[in-house]
Amino acid sequence: MDTIRGRIILGLLSTFPIFAYVSVQYLHADANHLSGLIIYALLFELIFTKFRLDENLRIPKYLTLLAFFTLYLFIVKIFVSDIVANEGLFKYLYHDNFLRATAALLIIENTRFDKQAINYSLKFLFWVLIAAAIVSVIQINDPLFFRNGGWLDSGFGSFEAYEQYLKSLGPYYYDDVTPIHEGYRYSIYSWVSGVSVGMDALAIFSILLAMKSLPRIKRYLLILASGLVSILSSSRWIMLNFIAIFSQRFIGRKSSFIYAFKLVAALVTFGLLITISASVLGIDLNKFFQERLLSDSANTRFYAFEVFGKVFPDNPIFGTGGADTEKMLALIQGKTSQIHVGWLKLLYYYGLVGGIMYVIFLISLLQHLYRRAVESSYWGSFFALLAFTIANFTLVELSIFYHGLLLAVLYSRYLSNVEEIAPSEISGSKSRPVVYQKELAFGE
Repeated sequence: MDTIRGRIILGLLSTFPIFAYVSVQYLHADANHLSGLIIYALLFELIFTKFRLDENLRIPKYLTLLAFFTLYLFIVKIFVSDIVANEGLFKYLYHDNFLRATAALLIIENTRFDKQAINYSLKFLFWVLIAAAIVSVIQINDPLFFRNGGWLDSGFGSFEAYEQYLKSLGPYYYDDVTPIHEGYRYSIYSWVSGVSVGMDALAIFSILLAMKSLPRIKRYLLILASGLVSILSSSRWIMLNFIAIFSQRFIGRKSSFIYAFKLVAALVTFGLLITISASVLGIDLNKFFQERLLSDSANTRFYAFEVFGKVFPDNPIFGTGGADTEKMLALIQGKTSQIHVGWLKLLYYYGLVGGIMYVIFLISLLQHLYRRAVESSYWGSFFALLAFTIANFTLVELSIFYHGLLLAVLYSRYLSNVEEIAPSEISGSKSRPVVYQKELAFGE
C-alpha cells in the first residue's frame, strides 16, 4: 500500500490545477475541501497499515509543532470567538486548512515514493508551468479565459456585460471583478485560490529550478515561463518571490563574480525579451509600472501597522480567535480590506501565544528543510518555503496547504541523502528502522 498511497498523493498534488478545475466546474465543489477528503482517507489507511505492521509513525519536530498550533486554533475558536459553534464541529474540521496540512504532511513523512512516479511528476510539473505562462499571456486580451468566476454560469457573453450587471447591483457585488479590472491575472490557478498563482506556481518553479539534471534549454524555458507568470500576475509580492527563489542559483558557486556577471547579462536579455513581447502583445509597460508597481496600494501595508497598534492591545494574549472585531472593521473601512501584513494578522487573530507557536513551527520547518538541503545539495524545497515566509510581509496567508508547498516538502524528503527502511521490510524484523544512503535520482 505504501507505493499506491505515494502515487495517489503525488498524483493529486502534481495535477492539482486540473483537479481544481474539474472539482469546481463539473463537481461544483471546492477543490481544497474535496482534496481534504482524499487526504483524510489516505491518513486513515496509513494509520491502519502502521498499526497492522506494528510500526511507529514518523513525526518530525516541525510536524508536532504544527499539530499543537492546529489544536490551539481549535481551542481559541471554541472559547474566544465561537467560530466552531457557529460553523458546527464537522464543518469546521472539514474546512480547516491547518488540519488538512497536518494530515497531508504526516502522509508525506511516512510514505516512500518510487522513482518512476517522481520522474513523471517532474515532467508534468514542467509542462504545467509552460501552460500557466501561455494562459497568462492569453489573459492579457481575454481576462476571462480559463478563469473561475460567476459569469461562467450567468449567461453573459462578455466580461464587460457582466461587469455592468454587477455595478447595477451595488459596490459590494463589484468586488468580484475588481481584481480583473485592476489587471491581476491568476493564470490557471483561479480554480484553486486567489493567491495560488504565487504560492503554487513559484513553489513548483523552485522545485524544478533546483534540479541539477534539468537540461539547459528546459531551464531557460522554465525561468522564462515562471517570469511571465510572475510579471503578468501584476502582484509585487509574486515578483519579489520570483527573485528570492531565483537567488538559490548562487548557492555553491565557486566563481560567484563570474556567475553574477552572467546573471546580470541574463536579466538584461530577459528584460529585452519582455519588452519586445509586450510591444508585440500591445501591452503598455509604462502604464503597467505606473498603475501596478508604483501604485499607492503599498500604503495599505503601512496602514496595517497603524490599525494593528490600535486593536492588538485589546486581545494581546489569545487574540480574537480568528474573528474580525467591529473596531478593526471600522478602522479599515474605506481604506483597505484587512490588516495586509500576515505576521501582524497572526498576532491580531491568535495573540502572543498563537503567534509564538506558529513562528516556532515555521522556524522548525525551515531548519528541517535546511538540514535536508545541506545533506542533498538540493535547495528547491527550502527556498519554496522561504518565499512563503517572505510573502507574509505583504499579504495574509498562514496556511501551507498549497499543492506547491506540500510538493516542496515531499521532494525534500525524497531527495535527502538518507531514507528509512521500515522494520517489516528487513526480514520481518520489528527492531528500530535501518538508515541507508540513498543515491539522488536527479543528481548530475
